[in-house]
Amino acid sequence: MKILKLRTIAFSIAAALLAQASHAVLERTGPIDTANGFPRWYMDTTGLTFELCLPLTQAELAGGNCLLLPGDAPATPEVFPGQFFDEHFFWHAGAAMTTASGAKALLVLGLEAAFSADVAPGNQIAFSRIRARLLPVPVTGNYRFIHPYGEETAFGTAGGRIFFTDDVGIGAPGDFTGVMKGRIGPFLLPSQTPGAAEIPPVAGPVPGKRYIADPARIGPVTGSPLPDFLGSDGKMHNHNTFRIEGPAGSNLGGIGVDFIETTGFSLMGRIYTEQIPSLVVAERATYARSGGDQKVDVFATAYRSAGSRLPGSVRPAGFAPVTSFFNEPCGTTLDAAGKLLAYTPPASNAVESPMSAQMNSRWGQSRIASGVVLPDSVCLKDNSGVNANGQPTPAYHPIPLNDTVKVTDALFDPMNSTLTVRATSSDQVAPPTLTVAGFNAPLNFGSVTISGVTAPPAKIRVLSSIGGTGESSDVPTGNAATPLITQAPVSNLPLPPAVTPPPPPAPLPVAVVPNPAETIAVTAADYVVSKNRWKVDGTTSVATAHNLTLKLSGVVGGVPCNASGRVIGTTTSIGNAYAFDFLNAVGPFDPRNNNCTAIRVESALGNVSPNTTFRIK
Repeated sequence: MKILKLRTIAFSIAAALLAQASHAVLERTGPIDTANGFPRWYMDTTGLTFELCLPLTQAELAGGNCLLLPGDAPATPEVFPGQFFDEHFFWHAGAAMTTASGAKALLVLGLEAAFSADVAPGNQIAFSRIRARLLPVPVTGNYRFIHPYGEETAFGTAGGRIFFTDDVGIGAPGDFTGVMKGRIGPFLLPSQTPGAAEIPPVAGPVPGKRYIADPARIGPVTGSPLPDFLGSDGKMHNHNTFRIEGPAGSNLGGIGVDFIETTGFSLMGRIYTEQIPSLVVAERATYARSGGDQKVDVFATAYRSAGSRLPGSVRPAGFAPVTSFFNEPCGTTLDAAGKLLAYTPPASNAVESPMSAQMNSRWGQSRIASGVVLPDSVCLKDNSGVNANGQPTPAYHPIPLNDTVKVTDALFDPMNSTLTVRATSSDQVAPPTLTVAGFNAPLNFGSVTISGVTAPPAKIRVLSSIGGTGESSDVPTGNAATPLITQAPVSNLPLPPAVTPPPPPAPLPVAVVPNPAETIAVTAADYVVSKNRWKVDGTTSVATAHNLTLKLSGVVGGVPCNASGRVIGTTTSIGNAYAFDFLNAVGPFDPRNNNCTAIRVESALGNVSPNTTFRIK
């Protein structure tokens, strides 16, 4: 499909279509087929799954089982991109009628794979289509087009034509999720009467493949998600119908009959019967090693899944996926051209580790002996995958194995235009090169100070040469040389006459001279987690009551945990003793959320206690 055709379709929608809101969506789309760049399959909300129908044999092409004609496909099987047609279908339905006056009416429903421009890598698109046509229009007026997925009203002029197309999902090439927002779904299937039980699939020219209907069949269908509708004749009608109702005098069905309808549909769809993985998303695999210890952690997210089904059968009940992982890369199955077909279990000597589950989270860990070489990737196993026959067919997902990066500190100094970053890798045996993203600045022994920074990012990302990534919390900043804002809000009242007061006398400097006779000691320092409470006791050699301040202090890893100090609270000494005892709610923060491990007590007389490590109880 060329881009010119797509633009014409969009114009037709804007000019003629008054469509109702979507009522249903498709449920899932399969992985990308590396041989052609399209999804392998689409699944509807009932579990019906159709693969992209590429003719596999000349007999299948000649029989129209994939809706292509012998002149369409340049080769069988097709080879992308050199010998590949520009339109293919996952599923298609159509109906045609002739009015009493000989006008032709057509309905096209489909899920299509095409190209935004030429047949070339990167141009692949997919969309759902609802198209209707009436030519020529018998009389001027509004016409109601009713079909299994809804209805449209279009205005037609006598002698002209009504033509509208609703294509949903045409987004950026390579994005195949927009189809899920269309009105196609669930897929229609053949039945004995409109809306009746599904007819089982049929065999075709390709051994092992099954189709929803013979290409030559024209008959009733089932699958519309909509209830019966009220027609212009005052009767209720099943929605598995193609019906056009015209204005008075249109005589679509004969003299005095202003409607025409059919329940005869053609159908096309080749059923996907191979492995359907459950809804498992491989999140990450990371390792850590130091000294003689190596460990691998694997994370995944798994959602309750229901398998596919065959026409005429009941869909299996939903289940929570069970996962595990191997400490080796997944195997692969390749086609004759060397392109990936599927991932398979790893080598036979790979160790499989179970994964724990809590709600949608999945996690597993393996310990690997020192000296054993770590793999570049591990293999996540979805033990709950099945095929359309309900047979277990596990799915395998490769996950790159990377280190983890922890950004321990990031500070911007606006006065000196420097950004200081500190970070560590989980690989302490062969530490990788860590680099500050956006600055291309490598860390030296876990730290780097970048000069000439005038505006820091809100957060810092540090990249590891092994593949890990770490992100800081919000980047703190020092004080810039900016004026202090002290003025009150601007008033709208007229300004009073200007009066210049005499300059005030210069204030005398106030200095706090430490009392050389005072000695401050901390005898007990605890943060009680269960009560969210600070409790610090101590003594002072000065018996006169005076104010004392409790602050964070200390050094962690050679770096001050709080260079400017942090006031936790104040108290007043009683005799030669003092005590801080208050809820954290009146203090600035929870000490468990930082790397500071010590406190100090400062006296209003200018003295300071030694730094004291506090306990978290």
